[in-house]
Amino acid sequence: MSAKGYLAAALAAAIGSAAAAADPIIVDVDATLNDINNPVFVLLPAGTWSVTPVGIAGGGAYDAWNPWGDTSCTVPSGCPQTIPTTEVGWKFSYDVISDAIGAASANGTPLAPEESEHPGSYWVVSASAPDRYHVDNETVYPSAGDALAHAQGSVFTLNETTSVGFAIRDGLLYDNLAGMSLQVVPEPSEELELGAGVGALFLIARTRRTKSR
Repeated sequence: MSAKGYLAAALAAAIGSAAAAADPIIVDVDATLNDINNPVFVLLPAGTWSVTPVGIAGGGAYDAWNPWGDTSCTVPSGCPQTIPTTEVGWKFSYDVISDAIGAASANGTPLAPEESEHPGSYWVVSASAPDRYHVDNETVYPSAGDALAHAQGSVFTLNETTSVGFAIRDGLLYDNLAGMSLQVVPEPSEELELGAGVGALFLIARTRRTKSR
């Protein structure tokens, strides 16, 4: 293959790699299987990633999940989830798990590392278990569609390339229904860096070709 052919092949490979890295990943978390002890793992490069509940219409397998297998809430905007339980229904909550998470935010609000769980969203950092953050508005809904309509996204930064777990947090799985479908994509800044890398390769190639004339 000529030098020009090698250059074209390398450029095509770089463009393909950038496009593949920017493609959205759909993670289907089965609420009857994938708790925090058995998450769905996805290998992700270091960088900043956004997580968005997308539902069936967005290409996923699920709209939301139900921890009780039953519904008592009748308010489309949701009913408060209380302890002890007063209303049951559908939820959009989920967990992202990795010791390589260096920063996380839920619904636009940064999460600070904490040592224990509490109601709502949080980021637990532990020496005895993998670090994870939990996204939850402590609300239940009358339908999976209502829960998805109020679902909250999140953003996290990985300090290194690693396998990241996605799960629901529930101690009893036998009565759960459905699950969560999450779209995972690099943040725009990460995509720009990928594009800049391809552009730099093209510029170098063009410069070398000009000098060889």
